[in-house]
Amino acid sequence: MLISKYRAAIMGFSILWIMVFHSKIDIPDAWYFWPVDTLKNAGYAGVEMFFLLSGEGLAFSFEKGTPLLAFYKNRLLKIVPISLFFSCVMFAIVYHNKDYSLFRLIGEITGLDLFLAGSGSFFWFIPALLMFYAVSPLAYRAVKNCTIRACVSFAALYMLLLDVVIAFFPQNLVWYVRLPVFIGGLFIGHQIYRDDLSKTLENPVLTLVWLLISLVFLVLIFHYTTETSRSRTGFWWYPTVVMAYPVTFWLAYLIDRLKKHVSVLAGA
Repeated sequence: MLISKYRAAIMGFSILWIMVFHSKIDIPDAWYFWPVDTLKNAGYAGVEMFFLLSGEGLAFSFEKGTPLLAFYKNRLLKIVPISLFFSCVMFAIVYHNKDYSLFRLIGEITGLDLFLAGSGSFFWFIPALLMFYAVSPLAYRAVKNCTIRACVSFAALYMLLLDVVIAFFPQNLVWYVRLPVFIGGLFIGHQIYRDDLSKTLENPVLTLVWLLISLVFLVLIFHYTTETSRSRTGFWWYPTVVMAYPVTFWLAYLIDRLKKHVSVLAGA
């Protein structure tokens, strides 16, 4: 499938989209710039895309029979050294301004800052990803025998239960609202590897309708809620969680079409 074929390119796009979201680029207030402004403000959707594709990649690894210890070792070696380096660099930069304590550095290195500060952690994404990796073998066993209807039902129930979790751990909403996307990636990766992807997920028309509905939802939330209310209730992430797959699907399709056109022009 195209998502698997262009996985690395889409991951690169998701990272660039996140960078644009965090950038200080000023978009003019004129009404005809609102699509660009919305696109920039929705850049955090790149995180959902990254988690989805990470789950897909792990599914391929599990299907190939990678030993569990080797699986964890490879992931830790790829992530932890880089994370440690940048945590220390950040500490050296911010500590000079007395905005960062040694206790905070320890929290960043151990991952505990994810639970204490949540989205306030500089590198919340790293311990969140490692935590998802930790539960992925069990989650993959579950999704292997799961139908698409059962997976959607689980995601819907999980989102409903978030209201209870938010009341006790609001600072951690930034990562546990995205767990269904990661598990969805495991499910999709399993189906792609077995060449058994649901026709619903491969239907361009249905995925386009899915994408458009989620985009409308996103725009309405941006225009009719405040940033504070979105963060506290989870509305900040619900649309991007829902649109993660169709965005990835259509991005892969567009990359494929562009590649074919470039090849034709190069051969002309």
